[in-house]
Amino acid sequence: MLSGGCRRCAVLLVVVGVALPTADAVAGVLKLTPSLTLGEIYTDNLLLVPSNKTDAFVTEIEPGLNLDYEAPRLRGKIDYHLQGLVYAGHSDMNHVYNQLDANATIELLEDTLFMDGTTIYDHQVINPEKVGGRENLFGGNNRTGISATTLSPYLMHDFGAFGIATLRYAYGRDIYTSDIPNVTSNTLSFDLARQPTYGNLTYNLHYLHQRLNPDQGRDLSFEQAGLGLQYYLSAHTSLLANVGKENDFKPNGTIDRLGSNYWNVGVRWASIQNEFKILYGHRFFGKSYEFDWHHEGPDYHTDLQYREEPTDYNRLLLSRTPSTLIETQLPTDILPSLRNREIFLLKRASLVAGWDLANSKIQLNLYDERRNYIRLDQRDRVEGGRLLWNFAIDRANSIVPSYGYQRYRFRDGDINYYYRSQISWQHAINASLDFDVALRNERRNATRGVSYRVNIVMFEVTKLF
Repeated sequence: MLSGGCRRCAVLLVVVGVALPTADAVAGVLKLTPSLTLGEIYTDNLLLVPSNKTDAFVTEIEPGLNLDYEAPRLRGKIDYHLQGLVYAGHSDMNHVYNQLDANATIELLEDTLFMDGTTIYDHQVINPEKVGGRENLFGGNNRTGISATTLSPYLMHDFGAFGIATLRYAYGRDIYTSDIPNVTSNTLSFDLARQPTYGNLTYNLHYLHQRLNPDQGRDLSFEQAGLGLQYYLSAHTSLLANVGKENDFKPNGTIDRLGSNYWNVGVRWASIQNEFKILYGHRFFGKSYEFDWHHEGPDYHTDLQYREEPTDYNRLLLSRTPSTLIETQLPTDILPSLRNREIFLLKRASLVAGWDLANSKIQLNLYDERRNYIRLDQRDRVEGGRLLWNFAIDRANSIVPSYGYQRYRFRDGDINYYYRSQISWQHAINASLDFDVALRNERRNATRGVSYRVNIVMFEVTKLF
């Protein structure tokens, strides 16, 4: 896992290094922040079992590096953490985990030719129906390392009143450290978008074709071509219409390329504090809906969103990078079983709300995600949320209670309930040294599988250099 994560980091660093002379490195601003976290963790149920629990002390050593670089023609960021866990009395569980999130954008030819590079490396539960810790602390065979890397050159040209044209190719690769097949993605897209500065009627002529090629198994194809129109009735209100063709995913598993017509109509309203959009139409699966509402107040903000899109888990992983691979980015970190290779129709509603008060910050996240597997005529449903309250006692001390809940109904009818309660004390010793203490309780109740309860106590010291 170490070599895989570092290889992808090195590739991005090479791309950035080659581009530095082009990007006028002398004028660039580099911010480099190393860090080190030392921690001691106690858990009363290391193996996540319902009875005969095993407790353990775990020592945590986590060096990190955050790099930001910005120049006239190059922007890059690398956030890397290496987490070493040493288990007292359980040395067979000692392990080193890597976490990487890196991206760079290079302007190769002024205002014309660009290159995006992104890579993430993290760990994911393989099958959420089985017992498996949601973090590295519990290790286990039900987790895998995942890297998702993209490299995307694109051309842009401003044709004035005709619009801004963008032609993009994106290469992507998902790699797993377990026996899950790796996947290569190739995407070609084109957009011609007329800007509102040239009149009340704007349009977006677009085409996208993405093919996913696993090392084992059948290829998957996602393709769409269409025209989007927006007419401004006033400075705040506009009418929307979209029409085109897309792939028709059949119940027998076949894909009819551009075999289905789609359309939708709606309205968009925007002001200083609010932006609202709603669409209704028809796609290959029947009636379709899309909704967005964003509110930004003096001490309150909220985002309410609903999306529908055919996808699979590899496409979701690649969409966590900047939205160069699919037209509608699907913001989710809840993946189905990685053993499942089926296309599903994802219907996701989410709410993110935040309040900034005098001494407090409160954040609420709610979601309802439904996955309708087209070929199997089966479905998953995941719903839940998280509430976090950061209460500042003074400039150096904060108390942070949080509560999380999830209900996961699987295709076979099994239902898992997951609860997580935590309270932590965060103390800033100085501007670069923090001390945290956290108490956590996690519960998993399964209608058919294994249920468990676990308590965790954590002490961590983090130093920024």
